[in-house]
Amino acid sequence: GSVGEEARPLSVLMIFVDGVGLGDAHVGRNPLASAPMPFVRKLLGGRALVRTSAEDVDGAMACSDVRLIAVDACLGVSGLPQSATGQTTLLTGVNAADALGRHLPGLPSATLVDILRKHSLFKRLRQAGLTATFANPFTDDYFAAVETGRWRHSATTTAVLSADLPVRKLDDLRAGRAVFHDITGERLRGLGYDVAPTTPQEAGRRLAQLTAEYDFTLFEHF
Repeated sequence: GSVGEEARPLSVLMIFVDGVGLGDAHVGRNPLASAPMPFVRKLLGGRALVRTSAEDVDGAMACSDVRLIAVDACLGVSGLPQSATGQTTLLTGVNAADALGRHLPGLPSATLVDILRKHSLFKRLRQAGLTATFANPFTDDYFAAVETGRWRHSATTTAVLSADLPVRKLDDLRAGRAVFHDITGERLRGLGYDVAPTTPQEAGRRLAQLTAEYDFTLFEHF
């Protein structure tokens, strides 16, 4: 900005795609090698989002304004990386696999819930005086299932709720202020919910708008 103008704070949009790793270029094993992703490939200088050499794992590839950094999801713990421990680590900065002594799939255990409640990124952002939001909407049926013990919160939801942040509902989705986890809302319509389809382009516009309004915005696709 001009001299005397207050600098605009940096806003961050985190798009988390659960269960996808940076693999090699074998099409049969890595859909990212063949998926039509023109915007991603343009940012990467025409390359696919794949691991092409050992250097990609140990360091970073820089193309234009993009920096692609590969990290080891094992976190120093032997075994196959899993959702509950991996997500807890991403959302807290605490090595959850090391704290638990193993990789845990699915939903967080009591130990992981405790870590999330104490060290949630959302909680730390609020304590720092910054704004944060979760772009995914929830249904009333989801919370009813949790209340009756038929379901438990994911690591992401636990991290959001630990900061006493309001969650988005289907009314927010209908108003264009949320993006369902499948992007288009097809799963919701398949379950009988009255929601209009969302195009990927519209989903992108919604996330951009939220990013402009909040210091930190998270969208989770799984």
